[in-house]
Amino acid sequence: SLMFYERGRPRICVLPSVHSTVTLTLIGRFHIYWAILEGIALTICRCGTAMGKETGESHGRLVVSGGGSDSDVFTHIFADVFGILAARAKMNNAAGLGSAICAAVSQGLYGPWDDAIDNMVSWKSPLAPDETNHDLYQQRSCIYEEIPSLTDNIFEQSYKLSD
Repeated sequence: SLMFYERGRPRICVLPSVHSTVTLTLIGRFHIYWAILEGIALTICRCGTAMGKETGESHGRLVVSGGGSDSDVFTHIFADVFGILAARAKMNNAAGLGSAICAAVSQGLYGPWDDAIDNMVSWKSPLAPDETNHDLYQQRSCIYEEIPSLTDNIFEQSYKLSD
C-alpha cells in the first residue's frame, strides 16, 4: 500500500519495504517497483503457506516462473521472502513447457512425470536467500498480513459507489 503526500518536489511515500530504513522515504520509480515486487512475493508466500496448512505440506521447493523469473532481483526477493533456494527454468514459459510435458507423458514419450521433467526442463543456477533479508521479511510479514483487514472495507464501500 502506497500513500503519497505531495509537497511539490520531491514526493514522500510510506513504503512497506524491507529496504526502507525509515518510514518516510524520498521515492523514485525504483522504490515503487521494489515495493510492488515485494508485495507480489509476500502475497504468494502468504497464500502458499495457507494452502500448505490446509494440505499438511510445507515449502519444500520454490520455482519462480514466467517473465518475472528473468529478473535476478525479482527471483532474489522470492528467495528472501520464502527463505529457501529459488529455482527457475531457462525457458520462462511455464504454461507452454507444462503443456509440452503433459503431451509427452500422455503420448508415452516418457514414463513417469519426473522422467519427462528431468529430460525436458533445463535449470538456471538457483538463487539463495539472504538470511538478513529473510529475517526482516519474517518480522514484517505479520504487518503485511493485516493490510487486507484494513483495506477490504474501504474497497467494498468504493465498489458500492461505482454502481
